[in-house]
Amino acid sequence: MGQVIIPRLIPVLVRDVSYTLGDVTVVNRVTSTLLIALVDATAPYHPTAVGVFTGFDRRPQEEWNPTNVNTAMLYAAYHSLRGTIPHREDVWITYLTDFGLDPADNMDLSTAAGIGAAAGKGAVAGRLNDGMKQTGNYADTIGYHRIPACEHGV
Repeated sequence: MGQVIIPRLIPVLVRDVSYTLGDVTVVNRVTSTLLIALVDATAPYHPTAVGVFTGFDRRPQEEWNPTNVNTAMLYAAYHSLRGTIPHREDVWITYLTDFGLDPADNMDLSTAAGIGAAAGKGAVAGRLNDGMKQTGNYADTIGYHRIPACEHGV
């Protein structure tokens, strides 16, 4: 999946999120939410894995195949990225349609597409109130300031 997701994600991160990838708060937000979505999407296709924000039922073993796992991961990535970088939805729609997948919402948890969609949306929802203030455009609400290294003896 890294060969599919990362080449499309990095240009958007550089262009729209952080030119140097140095804005750790936002870059971390996007990548960690994406990784959580991928874990949650694949957990139902593994004998012992458990999702981070989801509690999907384990799928029957005959469904544990690369097609279902990859489909779930593609939909999870789509919905995760759509939730963290929504103004680039055109990129994420093309990302799915390039693989012949329909970006229309599908929440049928008996399908790989539905599991992936729910995993992506669940990862975004699970992170909204985690203190990073995504919904407030990452605004500083506590007056934080970085103490220069020389002020504390480092």
